[in-house]
Amino acid sequence: MEAKTPDTLPRELMTIPLYRYKKLTTIHVRLKPEAAEIPGILGKVIQPISRRGVTIMGIYTSTIPEQYSYITIFIDSTKLKDEDLNSLICEMEIGGREFNAEIKLYTSPVEGVAIDPYSFPITAMGSRAIILMQHSLEGLIKGLTRIGAEIILNMVGREIGKTGFEAHERIAGRNLEKLLKLSEARFMMSGFGIMKVEEIDIEACEFTVKIEHCIECEILEGMKRPSGSQFIKGILEGWFTELTGVDMVAYEEQCISRGDPYCQFKIKPRPI
Repeated sequence: MEAKTPDTLPRELMTIPLYRYKKLTTIHVRLKPEAAEIPGILGKVIQPISRRGVTIMGIYTSTIPEQYSYITIFIDSTKLKDEDLNSLICEMEIGGREFNAEIKLYTSPVEGVAIDPYSFPITAMGSRAIILMQHSLEGLIKGLTRIGAEIILNMVGREIGKTGFEAHERIAGRNLEKLLKLSEARFMMSGFGIMKVEEIDIEACEFTVKIEHCIECEILEGMKRPSGSQFIKGILEGWFTELTGVDMVAYEEQCISRGDPYCQFKIKPRPI
């Protein structure tokens, strides 16, 4: 049985998808922090772009409380000359005076790829984040699996799970429902898979977790090595160990690398 396609949409981080044969320009608009709360601010900022019939290929916003807000816009500048771009920026600056707008412009030297040189570092929930590409994780998992060193993946995963719980606890406190919802959201946003905590037995300290499109097991599936998860298993073990205060072990009852439609883990206290 094949796994179903997730009811979600892929999202690019920091850049937009490859648009071959197009010249792409990044417009970085820095505003006063309170601008984020002004209704219609986004429409006012992009109005000069729309007026000129320039295509917006991508856009994202962010706010650093009490410092500034910013809007990053990627446009198709293939048919625009340098003077056209400069004129556009001048018009945007005039329209953004009431928001203390500071505007920077960067045209990508790589055709078809939008580059944002103004946003660093990437953050998630107030913590610095990095983007680990699938091919990089694949190299790590395949390399350790081939030499029979999967235990290292498990150990690394456990530490990630433990520190992840600490970060979640700072936001959600010890509220179990909020912690579980936050962990599910962060797991998906990190690209590991779509996780759902389906069964909770607080008295027995047991949990059942279902993961669709588990990235580690999809890699293992491609290797035709039905060894099951170690890295994601470790993340679950570390997270639930911190939650319960008990040394927890995750048992993978189903795994897509073994032909199941999704991965399912039973998480229990480690046998004495």
